[in-house]
Amino acid sequence: MTDSVPLSRYTVHVLPLLPERLHPTTGHPDMDRLLLWDEAFDALTGRTSALPMLIFSHAWRDLGTYLSLRPGRMDQVAELITRGRAWFGPWYVLPGAETSCEAAVQSLLRGRRSARPFDVAYRTGMVLHPRLFPILPALFQGFGMDFSFWIVDLPGQRPEVEPAIGHLLVGINGLRLPVVNVPVVGRHFDVKAWRDSIASPVKHLALGIRGRPAEILAQFQALGEALPHDDIFLTGPDSLVNITREGLDEGERLSHVSLNFDESIGSAEVAYARMIGDNEQPPLPWRALQHEMGDPRWRQAIETVLQANRIDMVSTVKAEPETFMFQAIKPREDARPGIIVRGVDTGKMRREIVLKPWRRFSACEVVRLDEQPTGGTLAIGADGAIRFMASPYQLVTLWLHD
Repeated sequence: MTDSVPLSRYTVHVLPLLPERLHPTTGHPDMDRLLLWDEAFDALTGRTSALPMLIFSHAWRDLGTYLSLRPGRMDQVAELITRGRAWFGPWYVLPGAETSCEAAVQSLLRGRRSARPFDVAYRTGMVLHPRLFPILPALFQGFGMDFSFWIVDLPGQRPEVEPAIGHLLVGINGLRLPVVNVPVVGRHFDVKAWRDSIASPVKHLALGIRGRPAEILAQFQALGEALPHDDIFLTGPDSLVNITREGLDEGERLSHVSLNFDESIGSAEVAYARMIGDNEQPPLPWRALQHEMGDPRWRQAIETVLQANRIDMVSTVKAEPETFMFQAIKPREDARPGIIVRGVDTGKMRREIVLKPWRRFSACEVVRLDEQPTGGTLAIGADGAIRFMASPYQLVTLWLHD
């Protein structure tokens, strides 16, 4: 006996989101995030990759940090961005509940400057908290954008959320901004029950999956089993623009959000957008990427560190205190001598670190110390020991050679 009730057919647009928070694996937050980003870019570029695109919700600031550690990935990342397979921004820092109006404007300014080298033009923007909704219509209009999507982390299996399609924010002077709510589904989310509770006139759903690349693909396959009669696609934010417009054509409705805010915001963001000059340098770490450092040994040190073999040589170097967790590895090219030491201090305060190699090297060049590349060298004692100050959980990279 067959079911005589026809199933409603939907097109499901799944937004794959890299996680904001990580379950620790190595015990070092910086290293965990670095490994996650390596994994993400490998999944987008590998031969067996099934990920057509990935959304990096932590935006341009974190990309800058990543490229300061992996400048060799610059061309690869640029290609993924221009092809629409890696999506950053438009924010420099993704705004949250405590973000002020001025901070949101400045974040869009810096995000737009960061995107310029990649020739990215944004029509969409993501927000994580409805507090910014009142200023979004005027703010986005000033920056040439006409659409927003709101990522909602769902606490339960049967959440009380509004339909995913068809919001319309109305700002001052009649400015309007379409919005899509994108719930983030988890492993135990009853997506079929949620879909059946929504009467979308255009038969579209927007869902987010947050996790590592392998987890995203696993949940994507699970969606196909839960919704066998739906068209399901891993998609990007720009594809939601036409969906929302289609939904609004069927019948516009206003958001429940109060839209009372200072009218000065409506004109200020236009002035800010015009202030962006073509000659301004973006805030990514271009000192390292464009080899603007004058010392050729410094440039060589960057290249050497990022071309290192993962050969464990920890026994050749001792560190004090024991909270300094590190790797000692050999450069990939035999012509480049010495070893490379990378590590972080897991203590609770800034303190002195002492490295004691098995022999005395002639030079110790600083590739990375604390947040930004510094260049220069560290003094080496008569006993071969190297001393420096390190902040908690800040990656340190040193090149020891003759």
